[in-house]
Amino acid sequence: MNFGVGLQTLATKYTAQSCVEISNDFDITRNAIVICGPNSLEWFIADYAMVLQPFVSIPISAELYRQKDSKKMPTILGHISEILRQTRPIAIICENSQSKQLLELCLTEITSIKFLVEWKS
Repeated sequence: MNFGVGLQTLATKYTAQSCVEISNDFDITRNAIVICGPNSLEWFIADYAMVLQPFVSIPISAELYRQKDSKKMPTILGHISEILRQTRPIAIICENSQSKQLLELCLTEITSIKFLVEWKS
């Protein structure tokens, strides 16, 4: 529950609208948060926190990052970039091993991301 309240606080701070405004005027582009990481307790807590708050969870498979073939990585990042462009999430919650790539992607292409939360793998 505290994690969900923390997400609400960050969303209010960075989107200049209160959580009441977010929940009363539901719009996926203002309520979406991406979760990227392997299935874990941290992933479950993040997803559950969003269920209890006015957010939509957009899961992205961590298996995409575990590809050993470096030739596939640009294609994989392209797919992730397209998901981010279409959903325009306000935040990303991810495993710390993926945060650098996601942050670089957000800084160069995705302007809707206001904050990134990472968990230690």
